Amino acid sequence: MDCDSSDRASLLKIKEQLGNPDELSSWLPATNCCSWDSGIICSDTGHILYLKILGALKVQDICWDSDPEHGLDSRV
Repeated sequence: MDCDSSDRASLLKIKEQLGNPDELSSWLPATNCCSWDSGIICSDTGHILYLKILGALKVQDICWDSDPEHGLDSRV
């Protein structure tokens, strides 16, 4: 399954706001965000259920849980 397009756009916005870190290099437009190399778990419908970003980011580790009925875009 492919990820929801609005969830993908929200993730790409997060990546940009973090300064496009190397740890998120697999986060590319027009790709399936459910298969990106990071702690992303998607629902059967392609919405982000869980996001966990760990590593050498210049911020504290980020962990986020979604309401599966509203998707990622409702919280970013």
